[in-house]
Amino acid sequence: MIMRIYFGIMLFALLFVVGRCANAHEHYTNWTNQDGGRCCNGQDCHELDDDDLRVVDGHYEVRLHNSFSPDSIWCEVKPWHFTKTGNDPNGDAAHVCAKIEYVQSCKLLLCFRPKTGF
Repeated sequence: MIMRIYFGIMLFALLFVVGRCANAHEHYTNWTNQDGGRCCNGQDCHELDDDDLRVVDGHYEVRLHNSFSPDSIWCEVKPWHFTKTGNDPNGDAAHVCAKIEYVQSCKLLLCFRPKTGF
């Protein structure tokens, strides 16, 4: 009986988290980059903290964090990374879409939208 209650609570918690994540990514679902590639599969996009965005020699760089370790990597935003379509969920922040993988690589960067006026 206790195990059923425990599993019920865990299932509820999992469904709650999944539901919240899906809703958080609704505004990214129609994003595409300049090459026409889709930006998000429901877990790849998020707002960037100001500390994770910089301009070097006239081009943007974003810091990608590894979800599985404390490591991070700075990646140059290429012209094709900029979003071509999609609604801006918040012009006060930059947004990035990058595949979540165990190994950090700038090849995982899919899309970028700078914040307004940056």
